[in-house]
Amino acid sequence: MWNPAPTLVALALAAPGFAQIVPITAQQAPPVSLRPLAVPATVQAGQLLQIHGPAGSQMRGTLTGALTTGGLPVGFGSLAGLERDAASGTLALRVPAREAGPLTLTFLRRGFGGGPPKREQHLVQVTPPNLYDGVRVDGQFDAFEDSLIAQHSATSSAAITMVDAATSQPVGTIALDYEVATDEQHIYLRVRYEDATEDRQFDLNSDTEPQRFDLLSLRFDDDANGVYDLTDDERIVLPYLTGSGFIDGTANPAASDDVTVDGAARMAWHSGAWTAEFLLPRTTDAAGQDPDLSPGAKVPFQLFLADGIGPQGTAPRIGSLFPEITGSTAAWQPLPLPAPLAATYAPVYAPVNGHLFVVSDHENAKGELYEVGLASGALVRRTFNDRYEDWVSAAPDGSFATYGSSLTQLDYANYEIYKWEAVSGLELPLTLDSLLDGHPAVSPDGQRVAWARFVSGPADIFVMQADGTSPLALTSDPAEENDPEWTKDGDMVIKTSVFTGTEQLALIDAAGNLKTRLTANAYSDHDPFVTADNQSVLFERFLGTGAWSADWNLVQSTSWPIVSVRLDGSDERVLVDDGLVNWLPVAGPLGPDQDVLVFFRSTAFNGRELRMIDRFGVDHGRLLPRMSHIRYMDWK
Repeated sequence: MWNPAPTLVALALAAPGFAQIVPITAQQAPPVSLRPLAVPATVQAGQLLQIHGPAGSQMRGTLTGALTTGGLPVGFGSLAGLERDAASGTLALRVPAREAGPLTLTFLRRGFGGGPPKREQHLVQVTPPNLYDGVRVDGQFDAFEDSLIAQHSATSSAAITMVDAATSQPVGTIALDYEVATDEQHIYLRVRYEDATEDRQFDLNSDTEPQRFDLLSLRFDDDANGVYDLTDDERIVLPYLTGSGFIDGTANPAASDDVTVDGAARMAWHSGAWTAEFLLPRTTDAAGQDPDLSPGAKVPFQLFLADGIGPQGTAPRIGSLFPEITGSTAAWQPLPLPAPLAATYAPVYAPVNGHLFVVSDHENAKGELYEVGLASGALVRRTFNDRYEDWVSAAPDGSFATYGSSLTQLDYANYEIYKWEAVSGLELPLTLDSLLDGHPAVSPDGQRVAWARFVSGPADIFVMQADGTSPLALTSDPAEENDPEWTKDGDMVIKTSVFTGTEQLALIDAAGNLKTRLTANAYSDHDPFVTADNQSVLFERFLGTGAWSADWNLVQSTSWPIVSVRLDGSDERVLVDDGLVNWLPVAGPLGPDQDVLVFFRSTAFNGRELRMIDRFGVDHGRLLPRMSHIRYMDWK
């Protein structure tokens, strides 16, 4: 049963002087009107809460919440993520996805004619979140997830016979149980099975044969035709040195990738057992390669286990939930689909303004530059070459885009900055110096390009004219300076290791002098993006220890949240923190898209998706439903 704990929110009407906010669009969430205590309003955990006070009033006070503030009263002035519109008397904040609720609001209205203030109480009931917001896919089945799906899940247990893959002889049995929960859009599957040894020597850093590792495969007979065809779905999760990885593929080993990669899975070992969590869309993907798991579907499924996959000449133990008959799924059973949780999702809408450029490898493995038709969702190819392409920064009017390019991905000595021109369609080199040049950034007036150059050690920031002339070094020191991003007034946000030895964000002026340190933490921050209002910086944060570039395993297995901070270094807020790899946030231009942020969400080894959120962190779905193989992007 869902058993929310009480949360207290206290607000007081006070003197004017609060900053105005952009009116919140109806697309994000309907306002929650104030009601007497006896008549509670309702808001979904993980979604946007808007509270409308008296028009023209000035509001301030404190907020106390079990998760929002850790149970301590926090004044609005220091509360990250809360916005106020004094003119309309509106407060807006995102209710944490795992907030227990309910919220009790207490208003103190200033007395008229010098009389005493009037106290009013109101109740906002926080209902459980949807699976996408409420489940943290990390291989840990925690108490919150248990309470979320209690009374709404189907649980099964089995004894799995394990056999030697070389001899097909039984080598013992293990206990396995699995639990399934559903809501309108997703399937949550938790699998737990015994394993005395934690085999995780699969190493992404190594080009040689891996050591021993384990594997769990979730398979579907998509069309329920009794045969596991080459086009049928397979989702693989496997542990490796520092975490676990996911592959969204098919039964065909020669074409293991789905065209559109989606879903997420992680697994973790604890006290002699593996726990794996899957979060999968209920509907098939845009290419029709995933099973339709809508209510009433009878799609046969199989869980296949491999224990101790190792170098050539070694044989793992293997087993399956249902008996395996070569070429047949006759023994498989339909995935149990219990009644869905009552949960809502933020509406999905399509941004229409500005110029969105991406580098994708869906046609050329080395990558090409594309412009996204925001009205249609189609990708228009802009470059045609046989070079590896990465990074991209576009002119504000879309008249040209710059990108980094080399003959191959690892040809670091020959990365140059190139420019694609919309009128001519030409691709022109802006640098030709046999050095590693990367991360170009076009200035707001389109006249200059900043970039990072590795001369003899860590990178420094350079600036040139947009035609490649007059290159000038802005920084020159032993520290790393990289990822330049212009502000509207000609300054630049960069990442630098000068403060702690790992990357932090800083604001420098046009001469390369430090103006403001923007972030200060024990981790490292990357890929700043200045919003169109010139007020905030979006970026991703690596929560691992040490340098992110030292270990590719860490990059893939460590959480990368999406964070924003104001240009003066204040009001830092975490927009996305789901335990997955999220990176490269960009925001829409001024206009109806100003509240839309797009970022990469990397859930799988073989692809990633572009997710849309608003400035509160509320998820609005996938931007390009058909596209997974995107490497970089820019939105102007």
